[in-house]
This record gives sequence, structure tokens and C-alpha cells, in this order.
Amino acid sequence: PFLRDGGIRMLAQLLTPGVHQEQVMYLSGFCVWMLSFNMKMLRQIDQSDAEEKTIGLLKNMVAVVRQVQREKVIRICFAAFRVRLTKILTRDSLKFSSILF
Repeated sequence: PFLRDGGIRMLAQLLTPGVHQEQVMYLSGFCVWMLSFNMKMLRQIDQSDAEEKTIGLLKNMVAVVRQVQREKVIRICFAAFRVRLTKILTRDSLKFSSILF
């Protein structure tokens, strides 16, 4: 239901700096952080960002980190980025090791 109902797009809209209160951005960032532990959701976020030219979840998270003053909002965005990078690097290293062996 979350993907079908446009949940990623809604999170991207909630993570627009200057439009919503910082607490709303923090809670939206927390949702992204939780979703980032699921590889299916990561693929959907990538696909959504590739399709969207103006509103992208990752673009908005970067904008939030650049513009928001509240430390907890910045920390949750970085936590989501860290999980995302770890999952991608782990996946790519497993692919690479399977090619070698």
C-alpha cells in the first residue's frame, strides 16, 4: 500500500526545506531511515528519484542537510544516507566477489 499510494513522493514533499516545520522533516527523515533497511524500498527510492525531475527524495534530503539548523534533523538524514551507502556497498561487493570466485 505504501508504494502504491505514492508514499515515497509524499515523503519527498514533506522533506522540502522551508515548507514544513523541522519536526515534520525529522519524522519524515526517520521514516526514510527505517525504510532504508529494506533493499526493495531502496530500489524504489532510486527508481522514484530517477523518474522525478524536480521532486526527488534524495535531492530533498540533501537540501534539508544544507539548510536546516536543527541538529537532530541533520543527524537522521545522515543516518539514512549511511545505511543506504552501507547496503549499496555491501550489495556491490557481494556481486564483485561472486565474479572473482
